[in-house]
Amino acid sequence: MAAQQCGPGDVHVWMISPAPPLPAACDSWAILSAHERSRAERFHFEADRQWYVARHYAVRSILSGYVDAAPSELVFGYGEAGKPELTYPPGSGIRQNLSHASSLAVLAVTRDEPVGVDIERKRPVPEACDIARRMFSEGEYRLIAAASGAARDEAFLRCWTCKEAVVKATGQGITAPLQSFDVGAAMGGAIATIHLEGDGENPWVIASLAVGPEHIGAVVRRGTLGRVEMCTWGPEGTR
Repeated sequence: MAAQQCGPGDVHVWMISPAPPLPAACDSWAILSAHERSRAERFHFEADRQWYVARHYAVRSILSGYVDAAPSELVFGYGEAGKPELTYPPGSGIRQNLSHASSLAVLAVTRDEPVGVDIERKRPVPEACDIARRMFSEGEYRLIAAASGAARDEAFLRCWTCKEAVVKATGQGITAPLQSFDVGAAMGGAIATIHLEGDGENPWVIASLAVGPEHIGAVVRRGTLGRVEMCTWGPEGTR
């Protein structure tokens, strides 16, 4: 039975990592769909396959806490850019998005409006200015170019996660022109509102995520953004 409640405009962001291990009695493979099992079988390295299975098991376990269905009963449809949406059980209003980087995954859950989330591992980005000049807006490029060293790397990654979260929320994926919108107001960690062409008066709201010392993250929700609650998932459903 559904137990988790997500208030109007709120976003729950679940942090998922490979540890702690799944219980020995848990058949995580069995609750995945045929599509998910097929994707898992394509991984060359066993560790990558196990991490894929673990995070998708976690996604199903988490979402089943919001709807009246067992993890194995959940059905996902896929948009043109491959974004999954929960289609069964119908009428729940639950919207979700998953991102992962190295040993961390995050699942953003909200109701009724699209949501996107992205995380990146903190790392040097020596080509930051070149990428920003080609792919980002002029204002974003200037913010990145004005920084140096680790501050430049972080500015680039903050911009990247904000932009990726936006295009994941809209469902456009990599087809979206990243220079067509500016997330500079969100790069400093402030909550920011942006309007995309063709969306009328319905904005997108961006918030940075505190996802630990090794990662940078951002979440985007359409319309209004209420409380962003960080949650930690474990095999027993830690909150």
